[in-house]
Amino acid sequence: MIQGLHYKQVNGRDEPMLQNNKPNNKLSNKPNNKLNNKLNNKLNNKLNNKLNNKLDLKKRLFSMLLVLALLSGSVPGALPAAAETPDGNAASEPAATETPDGNAASDTAAKETPDGNAASETAAGEDTAGLPQVGQVVNGFEAVETRDYPLMDATAVRFVHQKTGAELYYIANDDTNRVFDLTFFTETLDKTGLPHVFEHAVLSGSDKYPSTQLFFNLKHQTYNTYMNALTYSGYTTYPVASLSEAQLLKYADFYVDSCFHPIILKNEKIFRTEAWRYRLDNADAPLTIEGTVYTEMLGTRTLETNAYNNAVRAMFPGSKTCNEQGGDPDFIPDMTWEMLKDYHARYYHPSNCAAYLYGRFEDYAAFLELLDGYFSAYEKKEFSFTDSGYDPITEPVVLSLPFPLEQGSNTENASVIIYGFVCPGLRNDLEQELVINTMTDLFADGASGLQQSFRDALPYGTLESHIVTMGPEDAVTFIAKNVNPEDAEVFREIVDKAIADVAENGFPADQVDAVIL
Repeated sequence: MIQGLHYKQVNGRDEPMLQNNKPNNKLSNKPNNKLNNKLNNKLNNKLNNKLNNKLDLKKRLFSMLLVLALLSGSVPGALPAAAETPDGNAASEPAATETPDGNAASDTAAKETPDGNAASETAAGEDTAGLPQVGQVVNGFEAVETRDYPLMDATAVRFVHQKTGAELYYIANDDTNRVFDLTFFTETLDKTGLPHVFEHAVLSGSDKYPSTQLFFNLKHQTYNTYMNALTYSGYTTYPVASLSEAQLLKYADFYVDSCFHPIILKNEKIFRTEAWRYRLDNADAPLTIEGTVYTEMLGTRTLETNAYNNAVRAMFPGSKTCNEQGGDPDFIPDMTWEMLKDYHARYYHPSNCAAYLYGRFEDYAAFLELLDGYFSAYEKKEFSFTDSGYDPITEPVVLSLPFPLEQGSNTENASVIIYGFVCPGLRNDLEQELVINTMTDLFADGASGLQQSFRDALPYGTLESHIVTMGPEDAVTFIAKNVNPEDAEVFREIVDKAIADVAENGFPADQVDAVIL
């Protein structure tokens, strides 16, 4: 069952309405559907069957890490690093979380197993350009799987650390813009912004590198092409890239030591700097609150981000996804230093970590040796993540919430309407998820029939289309900005008609080519 969300944020309020709709199989299964024909030609069915059967959280992360390589500029034609927010945190827009289909490249070298699935392991005795064979142990890491990525002219190796179970993904090709990344699966337990504050605190010094300013010195004064840290709804990631392999190894040591031995665990002043603190300039001045993350999140309180966050709460009631990972300024002052230290102890463990290497390395084993030196100090620990508070919607929901405006503001064409669909089970079918993801790209394209109809009916507004993947279920949202409250029903009719037309006729072949190729 697909759950529909109709949500509008009006200059002073937001109003979502959720409706039940049966899934329209013609959208993705019609034999002559142009979108599916195009995508199916690009997908290796056996590889997808294997992924559908074996996919877990860390393998989904693998595709997200591929996108980090793109963001760092490591792949020709990549997005610029400017796609991230200036402070290094994930943007609040839905697109910031839409990456789980990034590793759907065909595995042309895969062999067939008796069950008909693609074999991902390199055959015993086969050596690919100096890479380890499956089963070989390199500095405490066992190579458990290899896979070719012809689109990137790369071979990927998945390692598992023997002592802790930490995973490392190495994408080897001839790109000299090398990338190292360390990612931890971090839940958003409440609205205080614990994962975000800790992301800031991690790069504020460590036992080995105690300077609170070293990160900024390295970022602006050394030989790197990308250096950042990002907080998402389900994980926190620390990517760094350089054209120098030797420099990258030094950056990696700084990052790893900062993640496992941050000096914030001993220095409460860093907490007060990054999270929140009171300020009183003099006896007659008002008592105020300030702090890096507190001030930053105040700046994100816009009509658009509020509308999106409220829509997420309406689609996924009770889910941890409803807690803003960046932190709600109304709740950030509830955070204590002890809470932050407990958060580090809970999530920053090798068994809850995935490391990542990308590019051309003369000595990739040096990075494994570095990680093993840190990881081996820990014992293996089991991690499981549940979202027990999530209560899936079963009927339409209408919600109206206020948004404050300055007195005298012009409210004409100043509202946001979100019309969305929760798609239970979609993430269990990677091929269909890729189809839906591409569908949102096609709808967002300026030449699409949906965009043309929207411009004809609401010429003063703008329309976006996204797939949202960081909640307990996937969802698709259509977002109208710079519109009016009374436009809600017209907007919904436009979207419904466009979806029905695509379900019946598909997208024009030339538009599909322009968006996919």
